[in-house]
Amino acid sequence: MKIQPVIYKCPNCSSLIRGMKYLSGNTIGGVLYSDSYLEAPMNIPEGSNYLGCPQCQKVFLKNDLPMVKEYAVGDEELTEWEQVLAPLDWFATLKILLEDPKFNEPSNQKKFTLWYLWYFNHKLSPLEKQNEIKNGNYKKYTDRLIDILEQEQDGQEPLVLTIEILRERGDFDKALELINQLDLKAFPPIFQLVLTENKNKALQKDPEVFLVARN
Repeated sequence: MKIQPVIYKCPNCSSLIRGMKYLSGNTIGGVLYSDSYLEAPMNIPEGSNYLGCPQCQKVFLKNDLPMVKEYAVGDEELTEWEQVLAPLDWFATLKILLEDPKFNEPSNQKKFTLWYLWYFNHKLSPLEKQNEIKNGNYKKYTDRLIDILEQEQDGQEPLVLTIEILRERGDFDKALELINQLDLKAFPPIFQLVLTENKNKALQKDPEVFLVARN
């Protein structure tokens, strides 16, 4: 992965914020999970095009931000950069993206709610997950994602992900009802695998995400 340290200026409050420009990445050594999350050491992070200001709690596309200074790729003398404010952490940034009207286009909402699902499944601690469930965010954003998936015309991939989300939420009967309506032979092999394992786990009342494949 190639990254370039950058100092940005917040257009709302004029704070200087350090960030990274991601120049390249790859999915070598990646692991694919049943919720469609691909974890790879050199993969460019979700949300790499966004930056949150810790001072005014506003989020911007990096391309819309003034760049005060760029550093050479591989520069080890980054004392100046390190002394600048760190950006808002990714989960807080994502929560703002999910609610900010300027980012409410349908395509944005699909990727934001999917990123929320991935972060919940793969990054949050058990206590943090409990808090997200208790405060209603988990149901709110997974409901929103399911609604978006149900509106998509290409039915196979959205349907497989919908079933996965239902099982993860503990809606085992609903997940099984949808699976039992399907002709699994009509699906590509990887979807057959995911659906079959979803059925097994739903029968066992198991909501956990599972590994599907390794690169």
